[in-house]
Amino acid sequence: MKKKIRIYSSLVALTFLSTSILCACTNTDTSTAAKTDQSRFYFHAAEKAADNKRTNFYIDSDNNLWAWDSVYPDYPYIGNAFLPPTEPEPIMKNIKEVVPTGMYNDLFYVLDTDNSLWELPTDMNPSIPKKKLLDDVAVPNMEHAITDNGDLYVWDDQTRYISGMVGLTKEEMKTPRCIVKQAAFTDLDTSTSFAIDQDGYLWSWGECQYGELGQGESYIRSSSPTIIADHVAKFYRSYDRGEPTMYALKTDGTLWAWGYNQYGAVGNGTTETVSTPTKVLDHVKTFTCTACPSNGAFDTYTNAFALREDDSLWAWGYNDEGNLGNGTTESAFSPVKILDDVAEIETDVNRQCETFSVNM
Repeated sequence: MKKKIRIYSSLVALTFLSTSILCACTNTDTSTAAKTDQSRFYFHAAEKAADNKRTNFYIDSDNNLWAWDSVYPDYPYIGNAFLPPTEPEPIMKNIKEVVPTGMYNDLFYVLDTDNSLWELPTDMNPSIPKKKLLDDVAVPNMEHAITDNGDLYVWDDQTRYISGMVGLTKEEMKTPRCIVKQAAFTDLDTSTSFAIDQDGYLWSWGECQYGELGQGESYIRSSSPTIIADHVAKFYRSYDRGEPTMYALKTDGTLWAWGYNQYGAVGNGTTETVSTPTKVLDHVKTFTCTACPSNGAFDTYTNAFALREDDSLWAWGYNDEGNLGNGTTESAFSPVKILDDVAEIETDVNRQCETFSVNM
């Protein structure tokens, strides 16, 4: 009987923080804006000056957008420490989605029912007008969006490394600019960014120190999106607190890797930085990677797992605590087979990566 493998990661991050705060926000509101559909609540963690205020949003059944503040002491992670919120007020009509913008951001974005994307100030300052950024938006995100025809637009911090944008004023950077046509997938970070277009080309741009962009140099500032691989079906990034390793699974089942490689996470048999995509395995049908702590240190390092077409499970990368399941505590610089007859693998980021389960 084939086995189902779940691989756990230690990167719990601070998801409990935002969850507890969201619960506190929604539970303290008793206004007419608060209906029973919790999925239409949005918590915006943007601090307003030194007032310890956070903004909450709610979209009612008529697509009206409501906003109000929650105020709490210096320790926002104490879920029951909220003071009564301000009274909710309707601020826009015909809104179907609020786009999360992260901590300490003085702007937020909303998607209209006509699929236009708008930028608004968090403090609802009437002197700052609402600004329409784009029409025909299919995938809205913070500082980037994909339109209905697949074009990728960026603005604000995402414009830092884009060709022709050096020397732009802060205000000019707020204008969305198309950088990749017909994007099917994006993975944009504050330093390294990637996109797969509809023809299967993988593009990269930004800044890296360990070859993460895959453009042939360890340290590089890429001023424009550059094609680094073709026939790419999926892209993966190891979200650890050290330096990331990148992976691409191609349509022919070959797995390619590049980037940080101190503990063999690339899987090419060395621990040297790899600055161009390098083939690691053939006949791969599923891949995942997790990030694990180094003997209690703050930095984390990558474990990589690939399920091949013959249902064998292979692993490589950091292994000081036996994370790979290969019977040793030595890091594996090349893929090592650890199981046969595996039906599927999946990753759970809320559990320790030293533990995984097998369902017979």
